[in-house]
Amino acid sequence: MICIIIDGYNLIRRSRTLSAVEALDFERGRLALIQRLANYKKLKNHAITVVFDAARTDNLSVEEDRISGIRILYSEMGQTADAVIIDLARKLKDQAIVVSSDNEILRAAQSAGCAILQAEEFERKLNAVGAYSGTPLQETNRDRPDENRPLNKRWITQKKGPSKRLPKAKRRAMARLKDL
Repeated sequence: MICIIIDGYNLIRRSRTLSAVEALDFERGRLALIQRLANYKKLKNHAITVVFDAARTDNLSVEEDRISGIRILYSEMGQTADAVIIDLARKLKDQAIVVSSDNEILRAAQSAGCAILQAEEFERKLNAVGAYSGTPLQETNRDRPDENRPLNKRWITQKKGPSKRLPKAKRRAMARLKDL
């Protein structure tokens, strides 16, 4: 089973809608993120862990909570959420996808064998499945050409053979990302 580890405040602050909610009320920003992740979990059924920074609090250990099936971790006093995310990535290795736009976290997660995803890209995936806005899925317009498909079939330059293959770890990471 895929486990998605999310840098909570990083995703909130990279999102226009969530950052607007957080600007009004700090707690409502976190709850809005958790609600949208719960909607996503209903559709995709991945294990989701959100890590929030609580370094300036008096937490003596990492606190854990669960809301709507989403695992929520708050770092302990003096520890950043980055450190908690990196520890989780090292434990889960190739079973995890780390979502953040923090380069330090992404490098550490990738070196641990995790698949990585920028916060903005994950937000687009949430929007694509309709879980982010809470609206039903939109039908695609069949008259418009697919953006991922070349306009002319002669432009396809797919090479075959093992010499053009990505390394096994990269192929596995890409396969995990396709499930999102």
